[in-house]
Amino acid sequence: MIATEYKGTPLMGVCDGDTKRIDSILSKAGKILLREAPEQIGQSSCYVIEATTKRKQYTLWIDTEHGYNIAQLEIQKGANSRGTKFSLKNVRLEKINGLWVPMEADMEQTKTGNG
Repeated sequence: MIATEYKGTPLMGVCDGDTKRIDSILSKAGKILLREAPEQIGQSSCYVIEATTKRKQYTLWIDTEHGYNIAQLEIQKGANSRGTKFSLKNVRLEKINGLWVPMEADMEQTKTGNG
């Protein structure tokens, strides 16, 4: 229920129609790549992971300075002319009892179809 109905699930690692956390999904990805150089998202240096599963393509920016949380995320399902795109950006993290916790983010989902 949480994975499909609660709009805050991407902050907990469950995204765009998935029923499992993204780490579980990527552990079974057919193709996974860590980009050679880190990229800046805001003030943080982030590892960038690209992964392809049977249904989707994922790109994640992992914030190494704030508990290795997701700083940005893009998911593509289907071809550009027909499919779904989901993005998570501007993630605000807050330190609570020594742990970095995602508090809010901008989320966007776009669906395209034939015509």
